[in-house]
Amino acid sequence: SLFIIIFTLFLISFLDTLIVVGIFFPASFFVMSAGFFVTGIPKIILYFIIIVVGGLLGDLISFYLGKKGIDWVNKRKLLSKFLYIEKGKAFFEKHGNKGILFGRFLGVIKSIIPFVAGFLGMNLKKFIVLNIFANIIWTTINFGIGLILGKIFNTFYVPKSIEFVVVFLPFILFFGWFFIQYTPKIIRFLK
Repeated sequence: SLFIIIFTLFLISFLDTLIVVGIFFPASFFVMSAGFFVTGIPKIILYFIIIVVGGLLGDLISFYLGKKGIDWVNKRKLLSKFLYIEKGKAFFEKHGNKGILFGRFLGVIKSIIPFVAGFLGMNLKKFIVLNIFANIIWTTINFGIGLILGKIFNTFYVPKSIEFVVVFLPFILFFGWFFIQYTPKIIRFLK
C-alpha cells in the first residue's frame, strides 16, 4: 500500500543520515529504485518530499547527538576511530560549511558530517539551511536517476523479469562488497 511505501522511503532516508547506521546503509540504491518504479506526478512529488524530510530528520538527530555527545565520544577512543570521527573532522575543517553539502555524497562520511558539525559547535540555523540544500540536491540526483532509468525501460518495453535484475543487481553487488570490506573490521572491533 501507499502508506507502507511512504514509511519505507522515510525510514530509508532517515537511517541513511543517522550516525553509525548511515555508515553501512546504501540508501542511494533504494531511492533510485523508488524513482525507477514510481508512476504519476503526485506520487513523484510525494516520494521526493518524504525522502528529503527523512534525510533532514536523520541529519538533525546526528547533529544533536554530536552536540550532546562530545565528552562521551572523547572518552571512547576506539568508538571514535570506528565511527571515523577524525576523518569527518578533517573533512569538515578542510571544507568548512561546504562540507555539509559535499559530505552528503560521500559514502562513509555522509552520516558523520552532521555529527561532527554538532560536535564542533556549528550554528544550528546555518546547519539546517545547508542541510536542506544538500538533501534536495542528493534526492534530486538519486531519485532522478531512478526516474530516468524507469522511463527508459518503459519506453523500450523491457520485460519485468529483466527490470528486477537491473534494479536489484546493485544491491547484491553492494552487500557482497560490504561483506568483503567490513567483516574483518567488525570482527577486529568486537575482539
